[in-house]
Amino acid sequence: MYLSVLQNPWKAAMFQVKDLTTGKIIPHVQWADDEAGTYGQYVLDDYGNPAFDENDVPIVEIKNGNIKLEEINHETRM
Repeated sequence: MYLSVLQNPWKAAMFQVKDLTTGKIIPHVQWADDEAGTYGQYVLDDYGNPAFDENDVPIVEIKNGNIKLEEINHETRM
């Protein structure tokens, strides 16, 4: 499945990207394709905020991994 925060923010809010190798959730993902194993993740500055280029555009790094888009169970998160 492919999911993008920019293209479908409401649906993207219901999913998280999980690294199947480590079992951990990958933070700051802007888009993901779990069939291809690629995703775009914000580059963060020293304070944990998104880093920007010289045109004030957030820097997104394209990564590959063993990932899965997983629906968030809101009942158990609280």
